Amino acid sequence: MSLPTRDLEPRKTPCQARSVFTVNAVFEATIQVLLSDGLPRLTTTRVADRAGVSTGALYGTRAKPL
Repeated sequence: MSLPTRDLEPRKTPCQARSVFTVNAVFEATIQVLLSDGLPRLTTTRVADRAGVSTGALYGTRAKPL
């Protein structure tokens, strides 16, 4: 089964250094969780823990809905 591919755009581009760091940490953590635990175990809590941020910080980094 293949997943549909779509180009995703962030809701907003971070300007402050700490925001850029957070976005990069979340993206990297998402990849790490996917590789280590698989898609069925990908959760916001796991990603936030791996990235070292709160789960609330993830809501500003979501892609725009299509």
